[in-house]
Amino acid sequence: MTTLSQSLMLSDLSEAEARRFAAALSRWVSTEISAREEVTAGKLSSPRIEKFKQLLKTGDPPECEFFLYTKEVQIGRSHIYRKLKQMREQGLRRFDWPDQV
Repeated sequence: MTTLSQSLMLSDLSEAEARRFAAALSRWVSTEISAREEVTAGKLSSPRIEKFKQLLKTGDPPECEFFLYTKEVQIGRSHIYRKLKQMREQGLRRFDWPDQV
């Protein structure tokens, strides 16, 4: 699995891999939504937030700890898959993390 500090080559993804990638990213965003709700409710501690930030800087966190900072919080799996497919069709070969999410 590529780390967040590396670039994902979209042209190297098969159809099945793109779907798995979109599903993983969807779970990742769902975890972020839950964590933001916990922050709002005062349930998420600052050390946990810092841990997630550190994981993003150093590499790919385990799937259960996916945490993505994004303006598009309500991203569904199919939307992510369509976006990846569109980027591939437009010839975009590099997908850099996390800025282009």
